[in-house]
Amino acid sequence: EIIPDAKIEINPLEEFVSNVPSNILYVVDGVPVNCKDSIRQNEIVSVLVVSPEKSEPLYGEKGKSGAVFVKTLNDFK
Repeated sequence: EIIPDAKIEINPLEEFVSNVPSNILYVVDGVPVNCKDSIRQNEIVSVLVVSPEKSEPLYGEKGKSGAVFVKTLNDFK
């Protein structure tokens, strides 16, 4: 059944990072952030989870557990 004007709420960040370490680095639009709660879910365009082997050379100690790169609508403004 199709329901006109129905809204589906999806949390794209949680979908991608449900099994990552709690101390993983979040990089939003190229800028490291302290916590994922500061990311506006409705502005997420893409999410990329990167292994520690790739994130540690870029971000040092902060990237030792891996990184989650988030691109938002703000990156296009």
